[in-house]
Amino acid sequence: MTPDHEALIRLSDLSVMAGAIDRRSLAVALDWATENRETLEHEWSRLNER
Repeated sequence: MTPDHEALIRLSDLSVMAGAIDRRSLAVALDWATENRETLEHEWSRLNER
């Protein structure tokens, strides 16, 4: 999410599920997500325990 864009990204494959975001912002977000994927998956699991 940026001040001008918002998108829902699937963690499993980092694909855009919904929303709209420009290419540059998406590239920055996906680079960050790729570098922090383990943390993202850990936090998702921790916050969505059943």
